[in-house]
Amino acid sequence: YCAGDYHRALNLFETSNDKCGAHHVTHHNIGICHYFENKLQQAIVSFDASLSFKSSCFFGVVVVVVFL
Repeated sequence: YCAGDYHRALNLFETSNDKCGAHHVTHHNIGICHYFENKLQQAIVSFDASLSFKSSCFFGVVVVVVFL
């Protein structure tokens, strides 16, 4: 997503979840893609999913609070 192609990055992260299993970092990255595509509700859902794997992840908590 650093190149700005958030739609393509989102597809790759979702493929990663499908083929390799869900991971908190992947859900976090999906949230970032949604955020930059201005899909804020979907971004929050993704960040929440990320936190459900690793609730002690401080960065994820900060990001979710910024959206609210």
